[in-house]
Amino acid sequence: MKKIKSIILFACFTVILAMGVNEAVSILNTTDTVQAASSKKKKVTKVSQKRTAIVNYAKKYRGARYVWGGTSLKRGVDCSGFVQAVYKKMGYKLPRTSRQQSQKGKKVSAKNLQKGDLLFYGSGRSISHVAMYIGNNKIIHASNPRDGVKISKYNYRKPITIRRIIN
Repeated sequence: MKKIKSIILFACFTVILAMGVNEAVSILNTTDTVQAASSKKKKVTKVSQKRTAIVNYAKKYRGARYVWGGTSLKRGVDCSGFVQAVYKKMGYKLPRTSRQQSQKGKKVSAKNLQKGDLLFYGSGRSISHVAMYIGNNKIIHASNPRDGVKISKYNYRKPITIRRIIN
């Protein structure tokens, strides 16, 4: 086995010498680029998996009870309590109110929405409601005492801001 490795190493070295330094460096740089792209792809896949996981977890609570000021997924939640509890389960810490939550993460546009992004609604510039984007132009949110946690179209009202917590 050692002999085979030595022969292969010698053959590679001979090819590199025959190619010249510039071509050898070019091949090495290409290898580095491929490895970097592969690493980036793995990171993107992990982010995508986190987004899918948080949306799937949130959907488990569709129909859950709305309670103003509530933070318990079992006993009842309001809009910000719902988002806070779902994100907490996935290892993210968010403040308690929708107004405070709207200051976290990175601002994104509606055309760049991704699963797990948070949409904030209200009147004028005053934030009073938060929902989570779940894909296909839909959100999940703790809506009101009559409907509880439900799925709606993301643009049922015009969002004031959209924030990305999962990068």
